[in-house]
Amino acid sequence: MVMVMAPEMAVAMAMPEAMAMPMTVTVAMAVTTAGESRGWDRQRCRGKRESADGGRDDLLDANHGVLLTCSAGIALRCCNLKAPILVRCDQHHPAGMVGHRVTSDDLPNLNRVPKASTMRIGELFILGFFGNTVPDWLKEFAARYGLGGVILFDYSCRTQAYDNNIESPEQVQRLCAEISALPSGPMVFIDQEGGLVRRLKESRGFAPLPSAKEFNHLAPDEKRAILAASFAEMRRLGIHYDFAPVIDVDYNPDNPNIGRIKRSYSADIAEVKGNALLASEVARAQRIGLCLKHFPGIGGAVVDSHHEFMDISDALRAEQEELFYSLAPKMFGNAVLVSHAIVRQWDQEHPMTLSATGLGRLRGRLPDTLLITDDMQMQGLQKALGTRQASLQSLKAGMDMLCIGNNLFDQEQEMIGTAEYIRQSLRDGILSSSAIEQSSARIVQRKALLTA
Repeated sequence: MVMVMAPEMAVAMAMPEAMAMPMTVTVAMAVTTAGESRGWDRQRCRGKRESADGGRDDLLDANHGVLLTCSAGIALRCCNLKAPILVRCDQHHPAGMVGHRVTSDDLPNLNRVPKASTMRIGELFILGFFGNTVPDWLKEFAARYGLGGVILFDYSCRTQAYDNNIESPEQVQRLCAEISALPSGPMVFIDQEGGLVRRLKESRGFAPLPSAKEFNHLAPDEKRAILAASFAEMRRLGIHYDFAPVIDVDYNPDNPNIGRIKRSYSADIAEVKGNALLASEVARAQRIGLCLKHFPGIGGAVVDSHHEFMDISDALRAEQEELFYSLAPKMFGNAVLVSHAIVRQWDQEHPMTLSATGLGRLRGRLPDTLLITDDMQMQGLQKALGTRQASLQSLKAGMDMLCIGNNLFDQEQEMIGTAEYIRQSLRDGILSSSAIEQSSARIVQRKALLTA
């Protein structure tokens, strides 16, 4: 669910207790050839593995009023208000139920950590699906658990054709509207880096977007014009977040996942930084969130993480890591995508997405940044753990959002079971309630920023 804090709220937070006024808190639930692109997309899809996640029913709607109260508590935590607060919700209610009034007597309850049974676990998920309309399983998922976001793809690993979520600008606009209308108002994410990694292609009627390497050699005015057209198009379509820019420095031009396919701006870190800052400036004007990738920097890698874990222990440079710390707070949307890379000097056993030590290092420098996993269906994780167990371990290590594309593998029917597994782990104390609450608050803040 998305909370929009009324202007009075911000004022009241700064006012002495005796001066706090009644207020309303609204809770809104709410240039590459086709052949080259096809070859790259097929490469990402090699190898498949099935898992056996299951699900069971959950009547979450019974706790709806409690959910609203607990979610309001995130915003009210530091208020100490002694005044009535009206919490309204735009989800469907039974006849006669139009809102939830919370008085000062309820404020102690608002300051408690929400019970595991009432947390909107689905907010922690960014899910993909096959097709050009929202499937029934995703509607059911959002109704039961809420939903943080949806990721769109043009290429389908299932059919090995460009027949997935994207057909035309008009169709994508309709699809994004359908997604945004789901319970809890999911955000729409897309990989629109440019070049080989762009889901909105010119051949389907979308704005051109060159690869990062080609973009780096353009004149400043041309760069700005290209970015403005691309981000404005995303906004019109109803897309909220772009998984870009890639700030991996091009330390290894033969890197199969970065350098070889022109995803890095440059081997010059200053040029990488300049392009990222320009992207954020233009994205802010169009209100498109950006997500830097791939922490801690995989430009020096020699293997593709779609197939195996990358060990970048000997390739990672301090200046690359620092680039994430310096740029993330300046990016509109303030988000970082974490890779499945292994850095042995930080953690001998776990990739970054599962490493409490690695993520703790990141969180210590970026306390407010939204942390999102690279696709949890990549082969390295699949071989080691499978989607369900890897998802639990990732949240336990400190990630905010799990990206499960359901493209590298078809696990759509297992998503409800995975969400229930995560929620049961929260009930059982395997996951920290306070950590999940903090992740939820970061997600809520981005929804308020980008979906208004």
